[in-house]
Amino acid sequence: MTPLRQAASDYLALRRALGFKLRANEDALIEFTDFLDRRGVTTITAAAAVEWALSKPSTRPGFAADRLRRIRGFTLHHRLLDPATEVTPANLLPSHRHRRQPYLYSDDELARLMACALTLPPTDGLRGATYHCLLGLLSVTGMRLGEAIRLEVGDVDLDQGLLTIRQTKFGKSRLAPIADSTRSALAEYRAHRDRFAKRLAPPQFFISGRRTALDPGHIHRTFYQLLDQAEVRASAGAPRPRLHDLRHRFATQTLLRWYRSGQDVERHLPTLSTFLGHVRIEYTYWYLSACPELMGHALARFERHWEKLS
Repeated sequence: MTPLRQAASDYLALRRALGFKLRANEDALIEFTDFLDRRGVTTITAAAAVEWALSKPSTRPGFAADRLRRIRGFTLHHRLLDPATEVTPANLLPSHRHRRQPYLYSDDELARLMACALTLPPTDGLRGATYHCLLGLLSVTGMRLGEAIRLEVGDVDLDQGLLTIRQTKFGKSRLAPIADSTRSALAEYRAHRDRFAKRLAPPQFFISGRRTALDPGHIHRTFYQLLDQAEVRASAGAPRPRLHDLRHRFATQTLLRWYRSGQDVERHLPTLSTFLGHVRIEYTYWYLSACPELMGHALARFERHWEKLS
């Protein structure tokens, strides 16, 4: 293994020990170090990095910028070991990356979705109760779908009103307190689940009508059916609502509640970031621009701040 390949391997091991998966970054770093080794390059330069990023043609806008972004963290790290290492500027190549605008479900739309979930066949089975409870939990906790369906019975502490969320997106675990109403809903589902499954249930808290763990693909297909049944539709030209948008709804509703009650949102943002399992607080700040009402509150607060200074 060449020195650069070894350095890339050590970097990935370090980052993964901190909870990052970096699958795409690993592929990029293998390609990049191979590219440098074939050219006999032992010191990383910005020119070599750009040449590598542009070496694989693609019709996808921003493809080369994405390739450069995946190796930039490694070059920043490697500069500590080799001061001659050059790091490319963050926006050196044009990028067309943008975050999809979330669909923010209204209270009425969410109620219709949950009501439709209870009608899922078979009427004497568990499927309707599972989807009703799952949708409710996602909407009041902001959990990712994968986090919710990986919950095991032992992770749902109904006595303490606490969820233990494991195997998160960044390999970390966190605790999430739940309200009394949520605890009651989960307890009711747990009783229904145990009566239905008896001793044949898997360890997962949410299970299917076949007494198996839930399949993400099947969940999404069922959710799209519920959207049609509940007549929840985006405006013309806008992307179709997604299950993941329930997470966005929770974040924006939390921020709006803080603004409307006059709380110091800036001080509370780290709490929301931790609750959502964000690895960087800037991911939480994004919600301020995702909702027009939130943006209005933020601008009004900014104006009041400057009025006090003037």
